[in-house]
Amino acid sequence: MTVLLRPRAIANVDAAVEGFNLTAAVGVGDASVDFVITPEIEYVAVPVVVGIPFVAPVGALTHITRWEITARSTTSITVTVTFNAAPGGAVATTCQFGCGLVGVPAR
Repeated sequence: MTVLLRPRAIANVDAAVEGFNLTAAVGVGDASVDFVITPEIEYVAVPVVVGIPFVAPVGALTHITRWEITARSTTSITVTVTFNAAPGGAVATTCQFGCGLVGVPAR
């Protein structure tokens, strides 16, 4: 989904908003997963990533300890999510990342 917005405060500036719902399987013993976000449109500069990853199902024994942007460009953004399973909780699960990109589209 791509939506073009025209802010009221600044004339002649467009912003693009794209939404993504990404899913990755987390295997037993996996320490992290990478989500690669590929924008559908071209941006002037690296867009802002808005969102938060979570482990499903709710109540799973695998917990997210941190997440960070590990690579970024105008054509691809990689987000790495790191896990720390609770004692006895090393089971396969799913990590989901609902996120959006906000930036100035190239013309």
